[in-house]
Order: sequence, then structure tokens, then C-alpha cells
Amino acid sequence: MAVGAVGVFGLILVGALYFYGSWVQDGFRAASDDAERIAGAALRLRVDFLDARRLEKDFLLRRELDYVTRHKEVSKAIELNLSMLQDSARSLGQTELVRQIASIIEVFGSYERHLASIVSAQKELGLNESSGLEGALRASIEAIEKKLNDFDDPRIEVAMLMMRRHELDFMLSHDRRYGEAMKKGAIEFERSLVSAPFPPLVKQDLGQKL
Repeated sequence: MAVGAVGVFGLILVGALYFYGSWVQDGFRAASDDAERIAGAALRLRVDFLDARRLEKDFLLRRELDYVTRHKEVSKAIELNLSMLQDSARSLGQTELVRQIASIIEVFGSYERHLASIVSAQKELGLNESSGLEGALRASIEAIEKKLNDFDDPRIEVAMLMMRRHELDFMLSHDRRYGEAMKKGAIEFERSLVSAPFPPLVKQDLGQKL
């Protein structure tokens, strides 16, 4: 009976050790799976971040809203992957990694808000030469040019051409000096308009367009 009892105890002990070993292996396997998910999510994030920057630059260069729409889709994928990455790090007890991911989420949210502000400002300025403030600018100066074609006054035409030159220089360089130069050109245009031999209504119309 003693030998039988020892045999039974031995079987129970072996079984317990087996199940314990299996439980430990399952834990290692789960940790390994979490680590693989973290590595995969990090790789996807790197690709998505690069794609987001590319779409951002494409919008700034081409000013087409399609790039903004695509950027929002990529941003949603980034936010989802960051959330999944944070959950995996939390399940592994990686407190520092969880904190770093939280910091990335906060900074990325700030980046999205800044880009939205730029898009809004660009819409107001004009997505092309015919829309927004740029469109209004172009329409007004073209109306002045068309009106001046009915008259022959080289002095006021030169003043208008100088304004156009400063306008285009500013558009190309974004240098504040050209904006100031255009304001001075507008003053010169007004002076030329006062002394121009135009009918009063024409002067009033040109002044409003200016």
C-alpha cells in the first residue's frame, strides 16, 4: 500500500509539474505573441507616419483637398495602431512604454490640429488662383486692367504694373518686404488716379477695385 501510495503521489506530482510547465509555456507564448504584435504595430506606424508626412507635403505643394481626405484616413489608422500598441504594452506591464506611447498620442493630436488650421487658412487664401482671397485679388486687378484698356495713361499703367510685380514677387517668395512695396505701389496708383484725365465715375470705380 505504501509503494502504491508513493506511486500515486509521484504521478500526481509529475502531472502537476507538467501542467505548471504548460502554464508557464503558455505565459511565455502569450508574451512572445504580444511582443510580435508590438513589433508589427511599430513597423506599421513607421510606414503610416511617413505616408502622413508625404500627404501633408503634397497638399502644401498642390493645394488639393484629396490629399487632406487621404491624410485623415491615414491618421485614423495611426490612432488605432497607437491605441493597440499601448494596450499590448500595458498587458506586458511595460509602464515606461505605455507612458511614451501616451506622449506620442498627445503630440500626434497636436500635429493633426495644426494641420487642420493650415488647411483652413489655405482654403481662406484660396486653393487655386480663382478661389478665396487670391481669387478675389486676381479678379479685382484684372478688372482694373480691363478698365484701363479704355484709356491711354502710361503713368497709371506703370503704377499698376509695379503693383502686379510686387504681388507676384510676394506670391513666389512670401517675403514681407514685397507686401510693403505693394502698399507703396497702391499709394502711387492712387496719386496717379487723382491726376489722371478720367471721368469722375471711372476714378471712383477704379478706386473701389483698388
